[in-house]
Amino acid sequence: MRSIKFKIVLPIVFMTLIMLIFSTYQYNMLSKQEQMLELIEHKQITTLVYAKEMKLNVVQVQQWLTDISATRAAEGFDDGYDKAAASANKVFELADKLRGLYPEKSSEIDKIIADFGPYYETGKTMAARYIEGGPEAGNQLMEQFDRVAEQINNDVDEFVMSAQNDVAYITQETDQQIKFTKQLLIGIALAFIIIS
Repeated sequence: MRSIKFKIVLPIVFMTLIMLIFSTYQYNMLSKQEQMLELIEHKQITTLVYAKEMKLNVVQVQQWLTDISATRAAEGFDDGYDKAAASANKVFELADKLRGLYPEKSSEIDKIIADFGPYYETGKTMAARYIEGGPEAGNQLMEQFDRVAEQINNDVDEFVMSAQNDVAYITQETDQQIKFTKQLLIGIALAFIIIS
């Protein structure tokens, strides 16, 4: 009789122990996955949105300065400086937000801002020359403006790509953890069936 009880109790104790260990592990894994998803949602996605918004504003600075250059600030077309300034201010504002959200990328953000200054100033100077002296005067700065525009656009593109890669990496890590947890769950279920 005692032997039969031992044979029944031992598997139950063993299964309970396995279930307790698995439940603890599962809880820890789910907590980690939840944290990673939160990181993706809050930090990574927000970073990506801000980076793309920054890219748009950099392009808009160029667009507004080019427009006012082409129209030579004719009446009704003389708001290019103001609109370019608004877009430039947005670039600086987004840079501050990105530094706060993603301090480990501060050096990349600082590089963007360092290259943005000459880009914006060259664009304003070029526009002023077009307005004051026409195409002949403005064209002298066009090549320089194109060069600094290419640099700032490359900086922002690299930052956007880096943010996209970070999102992809964390998403892949989370996906692998979920797959591993599913496989473990199937393995535990099979072990329970065999033990039973």
